[in-house]
Amino acid sequence: MWAATTKCILAIEACALRCGPPFKWLTVDEGCDANYKLADACVNAIVVVGPDLSVDQVRAANIPSVAARLLVNGEVKSQGTGAEVKGSPVASLCWLADQGSSSGGLKAGDVIITGAFCKLPSYSPGDQITAEFQGLGEVVLGIKP
Repeated sequence: MWAATTKCILAIEACALRCGPPFKWLTVDEGCDANYKLADACVNAIVVVGPDLSVDQVRAANIPSVAARLLVNGEVKSQGTGAEVKGSPVASLCWLADQGSSSGGLKAGDVIITGAFCKLPSYSPGDQITAEFQGLGEVVLGIKP
């Protein structure tokens, strides 16, 4: 899988309810039942990407062991590692490639979100969310008031 990967990008995926007023930022575990979340495309609202990383840099970091923290307004709210993603984000990507092979597969230039290192914390308008990836960098998302 590494041979087919041209770069890696750090990211934060934020969730929100969009089906019906009012728009409400929320975590995956709150706000509504599973059917409502499914109708709202599993409540994905936005993906904020950070710096591009070379494949060699990510491989050298031993991605399953990379520690990550999510901070809201500077306070640590969630922690995890790359192993939270099916044992490794690479395993998640391999699974996706296998599943997609029957429907045309992955194509050059596709952006793949492999999964979360940390549980998404609660946040509100006006908050600043920072995702720190040990030795790789960080991504910052400001929620507009």
